[in-house]
Amino acid sequence: MKTLPILLIFVMFFGTFFIANSYAAVAPREDPSLPQINLHLVLRNSEGQLVSYIETDFVYIKNLYLTHQYLDAIDDKTTFVEDGITYERFQWEKTEYFTSQKQLTAYGLMSKGFAILLMMHDSYISQPGDSITVFWDIIRVQP
Repeated sequence: MKTLPILLIFVMFFGTFFIANSYAAVAPREDPSLPQINLHLVLRNSEGQLVSYIETDFVYIKNLYLTHQYLDAIDDKTTFVEDGITYERFQWEKTEYFTSQKQLTAYGLMSKGFAILLMMHDSYISQPGDSITVFWDIIRVQP
């Protein structure tokens, strides 16, 4: 009878340990269908002063199929060959101005009404007149 509580505690402790660690899995960067995405956010106040600079190379791909459709529709791209593999590179920037106070905790790319790419970052509370300039740099294997 004493072994049941000990066994239960053992399972609860090690079960949560393995479950908690499974969420920390590294993104599969070896998959050639996954584009490499670099994103830079520049936040400025209404006077043009730099408030925050956020850079990441980890962007959550919410919908890979729509991401590739979105990239297929972009005409402004460059191609290059490395190690016998042809890649496409997409680079663009976009500036948006805030018209009201807003809490910004994520930035993403929308296509057909769906978020296809998403980057989480530290929160920033914008004020009217503040701006965000986003620099996208995406590389993928040419389909």
